Amino acid sequence: MVLVGRMKNLKNIKLHKDSIVHLGVDGFKYLFKGFKYFQENGGSIIKLQLNQILGQHDDYFYQILKTIPDLRVLKINNQALSTSDC
Repeated sequence: MVLVGRMKNLKNIKLHKDSIVHLGVDGFKYLFKGFKYFQENGGSIIKLQLNQILGQHDDYFYQILKTIPDLRVLKINNQALSTSDC
């Protein structure tokens, strides 16, 4: 995410979780800082695609979404959403 913060022309991001790697609280905090830094440097994401990323720390994901005001497309793959998530 350090490099992403400097790519101001970047419009689409795809995040894929490896089945072995667990993205915990620290991972979501790291993503939040990266997206916030990206927006502060003039970047704007239009499409965000997630594959098996969401889990126990969905509250941090909502904070990440608030840092992306220009987001038009949110695509979530291979993720079971509960009624409360919708």
